[in-house]
Amino acid sequence: MLETGKRSGVKHLRDYYILCLDLFRKNTFRGSFLGRKLFTRIVKLRRPVSLSLSLSILSVGLISFIIFSFLIGTHNGHDIRVKAAGFALVSGRAQVLNTNGYLNFTANSANVNIDTETCDFSGYAWSDDMGWVVFGTEEGNTDGPVTCNLTTGAVTGKAKVLVDDSVIDFNAAPFGSNVFLAANHTLSGYAWSTSLGWLNFSGAETEEDLILVSPNAPQNPRIYDTSDRDLAEYSITVRWQEPLDLEVGVFDTYLVERSTDNITYNQVATTDSTGYLDTTVVTGTTYYYRIKAQYTTGTTATSEIVSIDPTGEYTVAPTLLSGPTVSVQVTTATFTWTTDRESSSYVRISEDNTFVSEQGHSEYVTDHEVVVNALKAATTYNYTVKWIDSDGNIGESVQKSFSTAEAPGIAEVSISNITLDSALISWKTTSVAETDLHYGKDINYGEIISGLSGNATTLHSAEVDELESGTTYHFKIKGTDTQGNILTSDDYSFETLPMPEISNVTSQPVTDEPTQKLKVSWTTNVPTSSLIEYTNITTGKEQEVSEAELKTAHELTTGSLDDKSTYTIIISGRDQFGNLATYEISGITTKDDTRPPTISDFVVEPQAADSNDNRVKVMVSWRTDEPATSKVEFGVGVGDSTLTQASIESASLDTSHVVVVSGLETSQTYQFRAVSKDSAGNLANSDTQILVTNQPKQTIFELILASLEKAFGWMGGLFK
Repeated sequence: MLETGKRSGVKHLRDYYILCLDLFRKNTFRGSFLGRKLFTRIVKLRRPVSLSLSLSILSVGLISFIIFSFLIGTHNGHDIRVKAAGFALVSGRAQVLNTNGYLNFTANSANVNIDTETCDFSGYAWSDDMGWVVFGTEEGNTDGPVTCNLTTGAVTGKAKVLVDDSVIDFNAAPFGSNVFLAANHTLSGYAWSTSLGWLNFSGAETEEDLILVSPNAPQNPRIYDTSDRDLAEYSITVRWQEPLDLEVGVFDTYLVERSTDNITYNQVATTDSTGYLDTTVVTGTTYYYRIKAQYTTGTTATSEIVSIDPTGEYTVAPTLLSGPTVSVQVTTATFTWTTDRESSSYVRISEDNTFVSEQGHSEYVTDHEVVVNALKAATTYNYTVKWIDSDGNIGESVQKSFSTAEAPGIAEVSISNITLDSALISWKTTSVAETDLHYGKDINYGEIISGLSGNATTLHSAEVDELESGTTYHFKIKGTDTQGNILTSDDYSFETLPMPEISNVTSQPVTDEPTQKLKVSWTTNVPTSSLIEYTNITTGKEQEVSEAELKTAHELTTGSLDDKSTYTIIISGRDQFGNLATYEISGITTKDDTRPPTISDFVVEPQAADSNDNRVKVMVSWRTDEPATSKVEFGVGVGDSTLTQASIESASLDTSHVVVVSGLETSQTYQFRAVSKDSAGNLANSDTQILVTNQPKQTIFELILASLEKAFGWMGGLFK
């Protein structure tokens, strides 16, 4: 009867077990901490237990279920999901491929959260196949938590199945799991369950609170006009450098975006290289480009914007269509010619094989006219006309010759000492004469200098002053000689020098230097000296660098600049007459110093061991390319793990370093490494060097004893 009762009890226990299990599976109570605990215990009742213990566990579970249901109701099918601050909830479901079941993150009170800072998972998800699965370190999940890389999106770690302690392994090894989180907050890929096989996570997603880390932006974008203007084929080339700290394993591609208004951008290409050739452009339109680096997660980072209007360059000089023709006077000659494209106009004059002058103007025209002045009367000259287009292509005519007319009385007119506001004009008369100089901004003149040089000379000169800078002046000489003959010169012209002006100013950081420097370039319209004065607006520290040579293309590099500081730069220069031109650049900010010192000339030199001392000294020396601290790491043996000892670090910032390491054992293999840190805390380690220390020196008596002991072991011992 007792046996029969036991069997009957077991049968009722099994029915009771099935009833409770069904209730747990179908009711929200299982989503509570107590519900999960009891459900796990109920499932584990499959192993043999006493009847009374089984009934106790099941009764507690049923009673807890009734109380919990009374307190919260049946929820009308709604989930209980809790989201903590700083966390993102996981929703959706992952499919169990072998059963076509699901691991549910949304229904049944599942509450898997992801820490938005660490990307660590926590909480529980429900599966009809497996029951509760814990993703954090709860429930003794020592293989947890499941976590993700905010840069690559890779999900790793293990989730624990509470009912049988099996795991869902997200690690790539050994099963090849490959679950990833994308920038659009969706999960994809597969993870391996040790009890049910593969789970497909493509149906799961996170809230927008979880944001992946974007890659660094492409650096130093540059743009070039690579058009062929002769063929009317227009193109633009954009180049850039890789972002800093690029994650090669998850880098996807570069996105090239283009705009014509710098507002609306369209993607025109994707590429794995660091350059793009755009042949779908036309001249007369400014194109703007920006480059995005994209990870496989979908995160992107955008470069600076560069722009250009593709005009192209001519590769050959304009064609000579007509001319040149020359109209000759006594001391002047006028040259005319035409070209098929606009270009400047110059005439080169020589007498026999001797260069005389090259005169003309830089204005771009197709109908050219150059008046050559200050020629000698009744003289034969050779000439070549020359034209230069805006792209620097030079065209020249063949050399020809002409002869000036006989002088009527005034000759050898010369213009010299042209300054901003004055010029010296000299001339000769064929006979003694008194002359006047008429001058002005056009051939109407308007100003006159009378009674020059008296009436008893043939050599005349006049200094014209109070002129405007950068202005063309005309002049004519008139006079009467002692015989009453009227002398009149041709019309002459000259241009006063312009005031110096600074333009085309650019600045760029100097790379591969131990300290930050700035290279500043500019041009001037006339030759000037070069000077840049730069001031740290925070500290007021002023510095300057200069060159005395007069030139029109200038380039100077500053000295060392303070890190993370804002500077004002004043560019200036003086022309040959002392006229000053200035230009100011403000708001230039330097970056933090992130470059470690460069270590060189690393030398380890042993010092001779004293006969009375079994210890050895070693002198270690090296140099750094910027002031830094001094420390030596060393140890017995080979490999980084042997560098277990170190000298006391010298906080003094120097570029030459010497450290003496003492107390080393003789006949030992030591490894040494120099360590230096600059003022910004950037640390540099040298390569290691290996040194075998020497034996200590021995006295003559010690050498004799050693020999005796070697030959007569007992005799050597008598003296010890």
